[in-house]
Amino acid sequence: MILFIFTLIMLISEILYCITRLLFKQKIFCGDMILNHDKLLSVIVPTKDNESDIGYTLESILESNYDSRSLEIIMVDYDSKDETRKVIREYKKNNKNIKTIFYEDKLRGESKEDIDESLEPIIDIAASDNIVIIRAGSRIGKNVLKQFMIAFEDSYVGICTGREMALNGGENILTRLLNLNMSGFYQSCIQGESNINRLILNSGNVIGIRKKIAKEHDLNCFNYRDDLSFIYSTYISGWKVEYINSAESMVEVEKDWKAYSKRIREKATSQNKSMFKYFFKTIISTKISFAEKLDVLMKLLSGIVPLLYMMGVMCFIALFLTCNLGSFSLMFAFSSFSLMLSYGVIPSIFYVCSSQVIEGNTKEIYLYSLNIIYIFFVGWNYIMGLKDAIIGEFGKNWT
Repeated sequence: MILFIFTLIMLISEILYCITRLLFKQKIFCGDMILNHDKLLSVIVPTKDNESDIGYTLESILESNYDSRSLEIIMVDYDSKDETRKVIREYKKNNKNIKTIFYEDKLRGESKEDIDESLEPIIDIAASDNIVIIRAGSRIGKNVLKQFMIAFEDSYVGICTGREMALNGGENILTRLLNLNMSGFYQSCIQGESNINRLILNSGNVIGIRKKIAKEHDLNCFNYRDDLSFIYSTYISGWKVEYINSAESMVEVEKDWKAYSKRIREKATSQNKSMFKYFFKTIISTKISFAEKLDVLMKLLSGIVPLLYMMGVMCFIALFLTCNLGSFSLMFAFSSFSLMLSYGVIPSIFYVCSSQVIEGNTKEIYLYSLNIIYIFFVGWNYIMGLKDAIIGEFGKNWT
């Protein structure tokens, strides 16, 4: 009964988001605000073995419509073994606003100690109170930095993100599925949530964040895109988390299932750790409304839903095989499982179809039939992420 109610709420929410995206006026954040002059902005780009694509990232930053005199670019390299540093030095020769920080691996006896990949020491160096973190290999649109800075003109905005599109979206089945789901996620899900002022649960490869918020959270230079805890913490503390659909960036998505599995598992672990940490803090928060609390709580709980629904589907299959259920009930179980994973985990068919209609690319919708593989793949990794989160939080040994 609880899962049925949860499913019903999600169904209504998703239809509402899609309707607001398709039929109503879209929220264009700070559309009426103008920067009289470009204020100082610090851009941090962490790198490690990015020789082949770091040049594209730097070119996109330097070619943006943000005044280069007000732009501070901090390149942070973590012991690259290739020619990444050489590429960075070449760009630095011709651009005085590029600063470099090169870390070396430390040795302790015969074993190598991991480099501290925390952003905190880098943030202390940044001259601006507003920071944009760009993952190496990403290519930002010309207006991204200016759009983020306009968003920060609102003193209540703590974090802002933009839309991301796949550079290698047509490379194989996985990248095509990721490209399709990214379209549904950004065009319909996040924009729909933004229209009705709900929590934007997206850190992304390109993110704008205020310096004082970044210092409060020990963000990792390479895993910040899958770290959801700082978004929850920022939101329930009363800050706004804004999404700007027109601030577009191109990113390279994972090409093989193993690499993507690792990323999903890390994100799921962060999601479930956030649930343990912020569930009761959300309830007692005085900074957000009741409707906002309900939205946050539903998103916090989304990390355990794959486990519950996987168990439910297994029970349905067992009952079906013992002839105690009809085929319709089995279809309902699978469709419910697909729908539930969509809330905070993957975009549902509602989001994907509406986004493809908006973009005029309706033929790609047929690819969604392959999403059944993707759904169970993501669901399994979320279950493993839940296990990792429980081990991390409570220190239990799993055998």
